[in-house]
Amino acid sequence: MSKNLGLKYLFTKYGFPMWKQIVFVILLTLIGNVLATMHPLIMAAIMDVIAGKDGLTLGFETSQSVIEESNNFFDLNTVGQKITGLLNNYSYFQNLSVLEIVIFLSMIFLLVIFIASILQYLATITSKWSNAMVTVMIRKNVMQHLLTLDIDFFNKNRGGDLISRILTDAKSTAQGIVPLIHSMLHQGTLIIIYGTFLFSTNIYMTFGAMFLVGAQYILIRILKNPIRRSWTNFYNKTANFLSNLTETFTSIRIIKSFGTEKSEINRLNTVLTDERKAAFRTVMLDEVQEPINTILGSVAVIGILIMAMFQLSKGEMNLQGALMFVYVGKLLINPINKFTVNFFWIQALLASFDRLSKLMQTKPTIPDGTIIKNNLKNSITVKNISFAYENLETNVIKNLSLTLKKGEVLALVGPSGGGKSTLTDLLLRFYLPQKGDIFIDDINLKEINGNNYRKIFGIVPQESLLFNDTIINNIKCGRENITKEKVEEAAKISNAHDFILDLPNGYETFVGDRGVRLSGGQRQRITIARAIVNNPEVLIFDEATSALDTKSEQQVQLAIDKVLKNSTAIVIAHRISTILKSDKIALINKGEIENIGSHDELIKKSKIYKNLYELQFENKTKN
Repeated sequence: MSKNLGLKYLFTKYGFPMWKQIVFVILLTLIGNVLATMHPLIMAAIMDVIAGKDGLTLGFETSQSVIEESNNFFDLNTVGQKITGLLNNYSYFQNLSVLEIVIFLSMIFLLVIFIASILQYLATITSKWSNAMVTVMIRKNVMQHLLTLDIDFFNKNRGGDLISRILTDAKSTAQGIVPLIHSMLHQGTLIIIYGTFLFSTNIYMTFGAMFLVGAQYILIRILKNPIRRSWTNFYNKTANFLSNLTETFTSIRIIKSFGTEKSEINRLNTVLTDERKAAFRTVMLDEVQEPINTILGSVAVIGILIMAMFQLSKGEMNLQGALMFVYVGKLLINPINKFTVNFFWIQALLASFDRLSKLMQTKPTIPDGTIIKNNLKNSITVKNISFAYENLETNVIKNLSLTLKKGEVLALVGPSGGGKSTLTDLLLRFYLPQKGDIFIDDINLKEINGNNYRKIFGIVPQESLLFNDTIINNIKCGRENITKEKVEEAAKISNAHDFILDLPNGYETFVGDRGVRLSGGQRQRITIARAIVNNPEVLIFDEATSALDTKSEQQVQLAIDKVLKNSTAIVIAHRISTILKSDKIALINKGEIENIGSHDELIKKSKIYKNLYELQFENKTKN
C-alpha cells in the first residue's frame, strides 16, 4: 500500500539540489520587500508636506496626544513628520518649495517601485527557470524508476496515463518548489511589513482590518479538500484522454482501413467531454476565490475607511494618519489574497504529487538477483516449471522441462496460445515461474541480475518495432560501444546492407514513427541486424516471418538461416518448413511439451506434429 510522500519529501528530494537558486530568490525577494517598506514612508512624507505645518483636518479636530511625536517610528500618524523632519536637517531641502519637495519625493517613490519591481522580476524568472530544472529532474527520476519495473507493470497500465504523469503531473509538482517558496515568502513578508505599520498605528483598528485573514482561512478550510479532489479527477480524465489518443494514433492504419474515422471521433469526443466537465468543475472551484477575495477585499477597504474616519472624528487620529491607514490597508489586502491563492495552488500541487508518489512507490513484482551473469558457457536448463498470469487460474506453462545446449538451435512449434512466447519471456526473466526452476550454467535464474543477464540475448520479435530515428541508431539501439563497422557487418549478415545503401541517406535515413517509411521485410531485417550486432550468446526469433508476405519472408528467412549458423538460438516458428534443420524441435501444446526431437523423429512419433507439417506442406503445394 503506497502512502503520500508529502511536501517534506518533495522539498528534500528536489528542493535541496536547487538551494543556490532558492537562496538567490530569497535574497532578491527580501531586498525587494525591504524597499516595499519605503512606499508608505515616502507617501506619508508627501502627505505631510502637502498638509503643511498646521496640518489638514477637513473639519476634524485632532487631540494633542496624536500630533505629538510618537516613540514608534512606524506610527502612520507621525511617520510623515519624522521623515520630513529628517529632510529639514539638510539645507538643500529647506530652500525648496512645497511643489519641488513633492516632485522630488514622488520621483524617489517611483524609483523605489522601479527597483523593487526589477528585483521581483529577477526573482520571478529565476524561480521559473528553477521550475523548469526541477521539472526535468522529476521527469528523469520518474522515467528511471519506470524502467526498473517489470514488463507486467506496463501490461497493466495504459501508456497515456504514464505519459500524463510524466508530462502534466511532473510539471505541476515542480511548480511547488522554487515558485511556491518565492510566492509565499514575497506575500508573507509584505503582510508582515504592512501589518507592522497598521499595528503600530492603532492595534484595535488593525484587528478589525485583519478580519479578512479570518475570512480567507474559513474559505481555505471549506474549499481545500473539494479542490484537491477536483484536481485529482481532472488529472485522471486527462490521462484517460491521452491513453485513448495514443491508441488512436497507434491504430490509425486499422481505423482508416475500416473507414471508422467518424466512430473514432465520437469515441474521443466522449472522453474529451468527460475531461471538459472535470476541467470546468476544477476551474469553478479554483476560481471561486477570485470573486470572494474581491468582495472581501472591498469590504475590508470600506471597513478600514469607516474605522479610520471614526477614529479621526474622535480626535484619536490625524487626517494624514487616517489616509495612510487606508492606503497601507489597501496595500495589505493584495498579498493576503495572493497568499490565499497559494493555498489553492498547493492543493493542485498535492493532487499531482499524490499521483506521482504512488507511481514512484511502485515496486518491481519480480525480485532481482545479485549474481552477475553475462555469458553462456554450457547450457540453459528448464526443470519442471509452471506459470500462470495474474488473475488467471489456468497455467499457461505446465510442468515443462527442456535443455538448450550452447551451439544448438532449438525450435518451438505448436498451436497458437500453447505457451511458446511465454516460455521465452520466462527465459528472459520478464517473469519467474511459480513452480520449478530455470538454470543458466547451473545458476538459478532467480539469483541472477536481470539487467546484465538479458544482454546475453539478441531478440527478433514478431513485430519489428523501430524508433523514429536513423537506421544506424536503430541498429545500435543505444549501445554506444558499437561502431559503424559493426553496424554494417551486421546489416550485411541480415541482408539489409544493399537496400540501406539504396536509400537517399543510407544509414542516416530516418525510418519514421515505428519504421513506417520501410517495408515489413526491410524493418525485420534491420531488427535482425539489431539483434546480432553485439554478438549475443543466445538468439531468440519469435515468429520473425509470420507477419510478412511471401517475398519478404523469403528474404528474411535467408537472413535468419545465415545468422543461425554456429549460433545458440531459440526459434519460434509458425511454419515448420523454416525450422527443419534445427537441432531439436519441441512441440508445445497447452503449455506442455508434447514431444521433442529432430524433424524426422517427430514425424514418426507425434501425430500433432505430423498433421501440422502435412497441412502446411499441402497448403504450400496448392499455392
